[in-house]
Amino acid sequence: MKNKWKVWFFVVSGVIMAEILVVVVLFIALQTPGSDFKEPEPVEHGEPIFTIDANKQELEQLINQEVSASNKQSNLTYQIHINDDAKITGKLNVLSANIPFEMTFAPTVKDGNVLLKEKSVKLGVLKLPPSEVLKFINKGTDLPEWVHIDDDKEQIYINLTQLKIKDRFYLQAEAIDLANNQIQFNVFHE
Repeated sequence: MKNKWKVWFFVVSGVIMAEILVVVVLFIALQTPGSDFKEPEPVEHGEPIFTIDANKQELEQLINQEVSASNKQSNLTYQIHINDDAKITGKLNVLSANIPFEMTFAPTVKDGNVLLKEKSVKLGVLKLPPSEVLKFINKGTDLPEWVHIDDDKEQIYINLTQLKIKDRFYLQAEAIDLANNQIQFNVFHE
């Protein structure tokens, strides 16, 4: 009987120590300096070749197709859900543990690019400030070069002019009005 209690004591102690270790590692990882991202100057393109009008469902499907390809090569897997706001849900692999997260953003257009201003955030069961979660994701993942996280301002900047389509075309956001289900992009030739 004594041996069972000893075994359970060490098992429970080990689980508690593992949880403390994960929290300490997360805390240390979050203590890096803030982002040094500076928004690029607006780019003048002339007249667009054509304009794309989309709705929330079409945009969500298009984004998730692109995201599914990048999920295979990263420790971050996620999906986009677009309703009256943009929601990113997924899992972040840290120390062989998948930590679920959910972030909600208000999208706006700024100089033809998309700015996602953070509204709410959840990272597993930890209650962390939004800027710290963004800092952690920014430092712990490989994001495309056209996606910039500005953890100080609690926002994600999507620089569409850096996103080349077939090495000849690029997009510029014209309008994002999720409340009225209207999304518009201009397409430019390089």
